[in-house]
Amino acid sequence: YLPASHVLLEAQSGTPGNPLAWASYPGEIATIGNGTARVGFLQHNDDNHDITIAKIKFNVTHSAVDMYQSKPWYNFRVIASDIQGCTASSWSGAISFSYAWNIQIYGNYLNNNGFDKYDHSMYFNSQGSSTTHLDSHDLEVAYNEITNQHHGSNIKLNPKDSETDSKWYNVSIHSNYIHDSDNQAFQLGARNGDNINIYNNIIKNTGVEDVYNGGITAYYDGTVPATVKIYNNTFIDTAANG
Repeated sequence: YLPASHVLLEAQSGTPGNPLAWASYPGEIATIGNGTARVGFLQHNDDNHDITIAKIKFNVTHSAVDMYQSKPWYNFRVIASDIQGCTASSWSGAISFSYAWNIQIYGNYLNNNGFDKYDHSMYFNSQGSSTTHLDSHDLEVAYNEITNQHHGSNIKLNPKDSETDSKWYNVSIHSNYIHDSDNQAFQLGARNGDNINIYNNIIKNTGVEDVYNGGITAYYDGTVPATVKIYNNTFIDTAANG
């Protein structure tokens, strides 16, 4: 049990093939947060890499895993964790990455998260500028259950609108169950890059608020080449407007 937020520093990283693991002992469930802590794991402007977070219950108000600085996270996994009640304004997501590669988000349960339209269950943003070219890539989001997401998207993949060269590429979002939420299951931003794949997901009863879409919202502004494939998904009662 860790009652407060934990800041990941550079020294708290693993090596390729030998990740630093934050995981519950077999037969037990470790908890991070005391109900008033803002964030579970957050970045403090250091490279963090080769880390696995597995089977953790988060009792925090804003975000369970929040990577928001300009230094990258890579070779990072979030697995089989319980993330509920992130209902304070975070302007990100219950799980959030902004400059990262080789990221795997598997088998987590996310319920009752979000404050307004800027807060999402999972938010994959970007860092970068017209001179730095800080792309993010190789993201897999699979086997998660997301429900009761308030206002924001369930999964949002959206490079920053102000960063003309920032993009995500080599993304697979598949085999997730998304249901009973205010807004759309997926939102894809205007400048996602090549090889974006969304498939084999089940989406049920999303967009239950009249002002929101229910299934997928996608934008494309033509500034970068993009290949987006959406296939073999099942949509059930995903609102009249999308």
